[in-house]
Amino acid sequence: MTGAGQRVAIITGGSQGIGAGLVAAYRRRDWAVVANSRTIKPSEDGAVLTISGDISEPATTDRIIGEAPHAAIVVHHWPDATRAGLGFGAGQLALTAIPG
Repeated sequence: MTGAGQRVAIITGGSQGIGAGLVAAYRRRDWAVVANSRTIKPSEDGAVLTISGDISEPATTDRIIGEAPHAAIVVHHWPDATRAGLGFGAGQLALTAIPG
């Protein structure tokens, strides 16, 4: 998926809207992307790995981290955080830079 030294971003909620826009923006900056959503389709871009599943399920997060153990950034976008049990209103966005 990535070349040596290529930065990797994990983007949840990456199948449509703001999340899909974030995937496209990181790709324009030559980042590899692991994109997740409950209903995401495979990408034709070889530098975008899609992983479908609910991030509230440990098996899904384990798969994501397993594919991107050296990710430089995590962009967590959830259009309906209340449904995900995270206690926030709709349309939340969190950005976490991973030191490295």
